[in-house]
Amino acid sequence: NADGYYVNIGTTAGGNDLVNNAELTTTSYSHATHFPENTTIYVSVTPYNVVGSAKGCTEISFTTESFANPSVPDCTTITSPLDGTTDVSTNEDINWDAVPNADGYYINIGTTPEGNDLINNAELTTTSYSHTTDFPENTTIYVSVTPYNVVGSATG
Repeated sequence: NADGYYVNIGTTAGGNDLVNNAELTTTSYSHATHFPENTTIYVSVTPYNVVGSAKGCTEISFTTESFANPSVPDCTTITSPLDGTTDVSTNEDINWDAVPNADGYYINIGTTPEGNDLINNAELTTTSYSHTTDFPENTTIYVSVTPYNVVGSATG
Protein backbone atom coordinates (compact mmCIF):
# COMPACT_ATOMS: atom_id res chain seq x y z
CA ASN A 1 0.00 0.00 0.00
CA ALA A 2 2.97 2.34 -0.36
CA ASP A 3 2.59 5.48 -2.46
CA GLY A 4 6.34 6.06 -2.39
CA TYR A 5 9.57 5.71 -0.46
CA TYR A 6 11.95 8.00 1.42
CA VAL A 7 15.61 7.04 0.98
CA ASN A 8 18.38 8.11 3.32
CA ILE A 9 22.02 7.22 2.69
CA GLY A 10 24.89 8.18 4.95
CA THR A 11 28.36 7.35 6.13
CA THR A 12 27.20 6.86 9.74
CA ALA A 13 24.39 4.77 11.21
CA GLY A 14 21.16 6.73 10.81
CA GLY A 15 23.02 9.27 8.67
CA ASN A 16 21.84 11.12 5.59
CA ASP A 17 24.95 13.03 4.52
CA LEU A 18 24.92 11.41 1.06
CA VAL A 19 21.15 11.32 0.40
CA ASN A 20 18.66 13.17 2.57
CA ASN A 21 15.07 11.90 2.36
CA ALA A 22 15.00 11.41 -1.42
CA GLU A 23 11.40 10.75 -2.39
CA LEU A 24 10.93 7.89 -4.87
CA THR A 25 7.96 6.17 -6.43
CA THR A 26 10.08 3.25 -7.69
CA THR A 27 11.78 0.44 -5.79
CA SER A 28 15.31 1.24 -6.90
CA TYR A 29 17.75 4.11 -6.49
CA SER A 30 20.76 5.01 -8.63
CA HIS A 31 23.27 7.28 -6.93
CA ALA A 32 24.39 10.13 -9.22
CA THR A 33 28.07 9.79 -8.26
CA HIS A 34 30.31 7.07 -6.90
CA PHE A 35 30.07 6.38 -3.20
CA PRO A 36 33.28 7.17 -1.31
CA GLU A 37 35.81 4.35 -1.52
CA ASN A 38 36.57 2.04 1.40
CA THR A 39 33.63 3.44 3.40
CA THR A 40 30.72 1.83 5.23
CA ILE A 41 27.51 3.13 3.68
CA TYR A 42 24.21 3.03 5.61
CA VAL A 43 20.89 2.91 3.75
CA SER A 44 17.32 3.17 5.01
CA VAL A 45 14.14 3.04 2.94
CA THR A 46 10.87 4.14 4.52
CA PRO A 47 7.61 3.47 2.67
CA TYR A 48 4.82 6.04 2.98
CA ASN A 49 1.22 6.55 1.89
CA VAL A 50 -1.62 9.01 2.63
CA VAL A 51 -1.89 7.65 6.20
CA GLY A 52 1.80 8.28 7.01
CA SER A 53 5.26 6.75 7.02
CA ALA A 54 6.18 3.24 8.13
CA LYS A 55 7.87 2.95 11.51
CA GLY A 56 10.87 0.84 12.55
CA CYS A 57 12.23 0.13 9.09
CA THR A 58 15.56 -1.72 9.07
CA GLU A 59 18.72 0.04 7.98
CA ILE A 60 21.32 -1.93 6.00
CA SER A 61 25.00 -1.22 5.53
CA PHE A 62 27.74 -2.22 3.10
CA THR A 63 31.37 -1.28 2.60
CA THR A 64 32.61 0.07 -0.70
CA GLU A 65 35.73 -1.19 -2.44
CA SER A 66 39.11 0.44 -2.09
CA PHE A 67 41.20 1.73 -4.96
CA ALA A 68 44.19 2.50 -2.77
CA ASN A 69 46.72 0.94 -5.13
CA PRO A 70 45.18 0.91 -8.60
CA SER A 71 47.45 0.13 -11.50
CA VAL A 72 47.28 0.36 -15.26
CA PRO A 73 45.77 -2.72 -16.89
CA ASP A 74 47.82 -5.36 -18.66
CA CYS A 75 47.90 -5.64 -22.44
CA THR A 76 45.32 -7.74 -24.24
CA THR A 77 45.61 -10.40 -26.93
CA ILE A 78 43.79 -9.98 -30.22
CA THR A 79 42.02 -13.31 -30.79
CA SER A 80 40.68 -12.79 -34.30
CA PRO A 81 41.80 -12.46 -36.88
CA LEU A 82 45.05 -14.08 -35.83
CA ASP A 83 48.33 -12.25 -36.46
CA GLY A 84 49.73 -12.95 -39.91
CA THR A 85 46.55 -14.52 -41.29
CA THR A 86 45.99 -14.03 -45.03
CA ASP A 87 42.80 -13.95 -47.09
CA VAL A 88 40.84 -12.39 -44.22
CA SER A 89 37.39 -11.09 -45.19
CA THR A 90 37.29 -7.35 -45.89
CA ASN A 91 34.50 -7.01 -43.32
CA GLU A 92 36.11 -9.14 -40.58
CA ASP A 93 35.37 -8.17 -36.96
CA ILE A 94 38.32 -7.59 -34.62
CA ASN A 95 38.08 -9.46 -31.28
CA TRP A 96 40.33 -9.51 -28.21
CA ASP A 97 40.48 -10.92 -24.69
CA ALA A 98 38.94 -8.97 -21.81
CA VAL A 99 41.49 -7.55 -19.36
CA PRO A 100 40.80 -7.38 -15.61
CA ASN A 101 40.92 -3.82 -14.25
CA ALA A 102 40.33 -2.29 -17.72
CA ASP A 103 37.61 0.36 -18.04
CA GLY A 104 37.79 0.23 -21.82
CA TYR A 105 39.97 -0.16 -24.88
CA TYR A 106 41.49 2.12 -27.52
CA ILE A 107 41.73 0.60 -30.99
CA ASN A 108 43.94 1.81 -33.84
CA ILE A 109 43.74 0.33 -37.32
CA GLY A 110 46.00 1.30 -40.17
CA THR A 111 47.67 0.23 -43.38
CA THR A 112 51.19 0.74 -41.98
CA PRO A 113 52.84 -0.61 -38.80
CA GLU A 114 51.55 1.42 -35.81
CA GLY A 115 49.29 3.27 -38.26
CA ASN A 116 45.86 4.72 -37.56
CA ASP A 117 44.74 5.92 -40.99
CA LEU A 118 41.62 3.69 -40.87
CA ILE A 119 40.68 4.03 -37.18
CA ASN A 120 42.35 6.52 -34.84
CA ASN A 121 42.08 5.71 -31.12
CA ALA A 122 38.40 4.68 -31.14
CA GLU A 123 37.26 4.18 -27.55
CA LEU A 124 35.34 0.97 -26.80
CA THR A 125 34.00 -0.76 -23.72
CA THR A 126 33.46 -4.10 -25.47
CA THR A 127 35.97 -6.70 -26.64
CA SER A 128 35.10 -6.54 -30.32
CA TYR A 129 35.06 -4.01 -33.12
CA SER A 130 33.00 -4.09 -36.32
CA HIS A 131 34.36 -1.80 -39.01
CA THR A 132 31.58 0.26 -40.62
CA THR A 133 33.08 -0.09 -44.12
CA ASP A 134 35.10 -2.86 -45.74
CA PHE A 135 38.85 -2.92 -45.24
CA PRO A 136 40.89 -2.33 -48.42
CA GLU A 137 41.40 -5.47 -50.53
CA ASN A 138 44.82 -7.12 -50.82
CA THR A 139 46.20 -4.88 -48.08
CA THR A 140 47.97 -5.77 -44.85
CA ILE A 141 45.96 -4.29 -41.97
CA TYR A 142 47.68 -3.42 -38.69
CA VAL A 143 45.62 -3.41 -35.48
CA SER A 144 46.48 -2.42 -31.93
CA VAL A 145 44.15 -2.59 -28.94
CA THR A 146 45.23 -0.80 -25.75
CA PRO A 147 43.33 -1.38 -22.49
CA TYR A 148 42.94 1.64 -20.18
CA ASN A 149 41.52 2.58 -16.79
CA VAL A 150 41.47 5.65 -14.52
CA VAL A 151 45.18 5.24 -13.81
CA GLY A 152 46.32 5.08 -17.43
CA SER A 153 46.82 2.93 -20.51
CA ALA A 154 48.60 -0.39 -20.86
CA THR A 155 52.07 -0.14 -22.32
CA GLY A 156 54.02 -2.53 -24.51
